Amino acid sequence: RKIVLLNDLSEAERTARERIRQHPNNAFLYYVLGETLRKKGAVPGSGEFDEAVNALRKSLELDPNSNLARDLLAALYLQSGNIEGAVEQSRMAYRVNPSDEGALYHLIVALRKSDKTNEIPGLVNELSRLKALNGTKNSLEQRYTTIDQPVVSSKQ
Repeated sequence: RKIVLLNDLSEAERTARERIRQHPNNAFLYYVLGETLRKKGAVPGSGEFDEAVNALRKSLELDPNSNLARDLLAALYLQSGNIEGAVEQSRMAYRVNPSDEGALYHLIVALRKSDKTNEIPGLVNELSRLKALNGTKNSLEQRYTTIDQPVVSSKQ
């Protein structure tokens, strides 16, 4: 049974925990636990959020090249205001996979929230190039609105 595809997040969490007990060195299972806790609504400052971050760190300890875990960890760091952590994780994910649009997007968002904005124009150009190259149909606003700042209506 594939725990990633389960619609029941509580069951997915239970299954991930059970499988981690059986296979404590499986990086992907820790990623699944982190993703499941995030999808269940873990918010910064909660035990679930901290557990999701720790599961992703464990996933990366076991598999430093896991961009799934790095991208999600960067997103959680952004959500919690850990901008330096988000920049670090995004840069590492982008180094491992230079076609990772999520890593590049998270890096741009994190840099916008820091004082290191001089890199942003080049990174935005690279993201546009990647999107064209990868044929991505969804706009960044549709894909990543939960990570960036809230959308402000242009109607005043």
